Amino acid sequence: MVHVLWGGEEYALDLYSTSLGTRIIQLDPHLDWSHADLTRKILVAGAFITDLIGLASILFSAIILITQIFSFQKLFVRKRELLILCLVAVFVLQFAALKVDKSIVFENPQIEAG
Repeated sequence: MVHVLWGGEEYALDLYSTSLGTRIIQLDPHLDWSHADLTRKILVAGAFITDLIGLASILFSAIILITQIFSFQKLFVRKRELLILCLVAVFVLQFAALKVDKSIVFENPQIEAG
């Protein structure tokens, strides 16, 4: 028998039960800013600010492109290559983060064999 205490709730799992198959329990983290330590607060705040900056740069670039397409005025953008490089970096790093963040799978042949 395994007891898991998660977010104030207790889950009891019988690992030697006769039920066949796989049982999946999803434990969502209870994120609470007031209970986080300083390191996690800094990491979360940094990630939040980074996401806001990335979103603002994408929206700003979209506004520039839409303005240039639908207006007859030519807008001058200084350091266009730097802007494009930053946007490409944001997209590449987002895909890299999705590849790194994978689900954890616990495998125990003795338990799975019953």
